[in-house]
Amino acid sequence: MKLFKQKTWQFETSGVEGEVKLFGVNIFDYKWQETGKVVINGETHSFVAGEFSNMIWGFYLLKY
Repeated sequence: MKLFKQKTWQFETSGVEGEVKLFGVNIFDYKWQETGKVVINGETHSFVAGEFSNMIWGFYLLKY
């Protein structure tokens, strides 16, 4: 029987508000949808973000 690995939210990066690169761009230059999605160059990306401390953000991506 073949087992399939499930995707889980995995830490990708963190940094100061306004200075975080995600998907090859500064994520703060784009408007985020409340669903945790952002459209960059016509492509929709999903992520989870949390403010770890005052102006320090962490980002997670759904990966295997």
